[in-house]
Amino acid sequence: MDTHADTGCASSNWRILWYTGQVCEVLPFLPTYDAVNGIPVAGCGTVWSSPSTGQDYLLVGDQFLYFGEVLPNSLLNPNQLRAFGIGVNDNPFDESQDIGIDCGDEFIPLHTIGTNVYFESRVPTDWEVKHLPRIYITSDHWDPTDDCMLPERKSREQIKM
Repeated sequence: MDTHADTGCASSNWRILWYTGQVCEVLPFLPTYDAVNGIPVAGCGTVWSSPSTGQDYLLVGDQFLYFGEVLPNSLLNPNQLRAFGIGVNDNPFDESQDIGIDCGDEFIPLHTIGTNVYFESRVPTDWEVKHLPRIYITSDHWDPTDDCMLPERKSREQIKM
C-alpha cells in the first residue's frame, strides 16, 4: 500500500494481461534521480490465495504501471481501490476493524513488517490466467489528477487560515 504511488505499480509478482497502449514517464521522488521512460500502462494480474478457503484468485488491476523485475515490491494506491468501491483498511492502529481489502465475497487480510503494509501474492501461470476466478480491484479509468477525494472537507492548512 502506498498513497504516494499515483497508481498501482506492478512488480515481478504480477503479469501483464493486456496493454492499454499508453506508456508513462515515471518521475522519481528525489530530483537527484532520473525519470524512467517507457513504462507500460496495463491491466495486470497476480494470484492471491484465500487463507480461509485455500481458493486461489486472480486479482486484476487496470491502469497499473508494469515494472516487472525492475521494481522490488509492488505498490498499490489504496485510494485507487477505494475509487472503484473496494473497501481498504490499511490502518494497523484502527482496532475497530480488521486490516485488509474488502472485495465483497472475499477479504484479503493485510500484514505488516515495520511500517510496510502488504499481502502475499505471486505471478500467475497461463492456466491460472485462463481459469481462476477473478477479483477486479480497480477501474478501467483512473486519473489521479482528476479524482477529487473528500471535496467537502478542508485540509489542516485551510482550517488554520
